[in-house]
Amino acid sequence: MAFLHEQSRSRTRATFSLLFLLFSSAASELSAPPEAAADSVDAGAPVRVAPRPTPEPPPQIRVRGEVVETACFIMAGRRGAEHQQCAIASARAGQQLGVLDEKTNVLYVAVVDRQAGETESPLLPFIAHRVEVRGQPLEHGDLPALIVSDVRSLRSPR
Repeated sequence: MAFLHEQSRSRTRATFSLLFLLFSSAASELSAPPEAAADSVDAGAPVRVAPRPTPEPPPQIRVRGEVVETACFIMAGRRGAEHQQCAIASARAGQQLGVLDEKTNVLYVAVVDRQAGETESPLLPFIAHRVEVRGQPLEHGDLPALIVSDVRSLRSPR
């Protein structure tokens, strides 16, 4: 058993040695200027790097529909004024809110952007109301979501 352990150690050392040689060789090739250009390079001159283009933010979309608490809506289709107090309590306890698109019946889950400092869903005051929401669309698998940037009340549903 000790022989096998020593053999395994030996292979590990050999592997690390080979990796070290490969990386140190590659690093020295990258850091050394080509021979032909070595005479024309001023070692003290600042190196200028072209700026990276700033990526454009993804386009925002508008969704019109009813604000629902997602768990009760998905499990039992609960929504509207008769479910509003339950939905508010559930949302304050941590359940996700979403917007049920009135044209497509697609449920968009509202994602709170914690990096922007948000702590509460901007949809909370609009539970069971018809709204127009603007935001950045996200999708993971077949689950559509929205980082909400603006909410406007339209009128109560049905």
